[in-house]
Amino acid sequence: MRIINYADISIEHILCHICGVLQEWEPGTSWNFIGAPRPKQGFMYICSGAVSIEYPSGERARFTKGNLLYIPRGCEYMIRFEKDGENCSDLLVNFALRDKREELCFADRIVCIMEETPAHIVGDLQHICENSRSTRAVYLKNTSRFCNFLDRLADHESRKQLDAEIKRNVAPAIFYLNKHVESNVSVAELAKMCCLCETSFRRAFKSHTGMSPSQYRMRAKIEKAKMLLASSPEISITEVSNILGFFDAPHFCKVFTAVVGETPSQYRNEV
Repeated sequence: MRIINYADISIEHILCHICGVLQEWEPGTSWNFIGAPRPKQGFMYICSGAVSIEYPSGERARFTKGNLLYIPRGCEYMIRFEKDGENCSDLLVNFALRDKREELCFADRIVCIMEETPAHIVGDLQHICENSRSTRAVYLKNTSRFCNFLDRLADHESRKQLDAEIKRNVAPAIFYLNKHVESNVSVAELAKMCCLCETSFRRAFKSHTGMSPSQYRMRAKIEKAKMLLASSPEISITEVSNILGFFDAPHFCKVFTAVVGETPSQYRNEV
């Protein structure tokens, strides 16, 4: 089988045998595909409970409620539905995918695609499972819904790649701010560290952290201040202010109170 990405599927590819089922398992139930490789590939969403998977090599993995798994055809493994906790249930959608020459797959082993699967993606799987119970012809409905599901997965992978790229772009600035909390480095200097123009840097930094560079720097200073106030009672508030590069102690107290909700003295007395 040849591995492709979700986004690579085109009209040249053939999707067929799409069928879904809601499965409910008593704790302790297991299925063994070791020596009898899985005959179909599919997606498995864990609705409740947890499962453990063991491979012939002895390697193990554990998956829990909310996880979305991809399981390739031919995979050998033992799956156990855990004894502790609630009963386990899952949505399983099997399918076949090929082009004119060979069968296609999305990975060569079991992978967790999403740890917290969004409701709209779960909804696609639920519709396929409901359609599969019908006595009416559901091929077109399931194919359409499954294509929609794959399109959502492609969007998810694209966002993950974009997030990873943004993280790489701003990583030098984040490392510097965390390591040098006393610094009052300018945004222009941080952008230069990341080889970005200031506008692109601000946009990328906000996208990754949810804060502006100035807000992130101030948060880092306050977190370090909280640590010093709690662990070093011999250091005065003025000294903490100086260590962290604030203009003066009153300015430090004003910023600390605005962020934490109490003055440095109150915080120190409570910890």
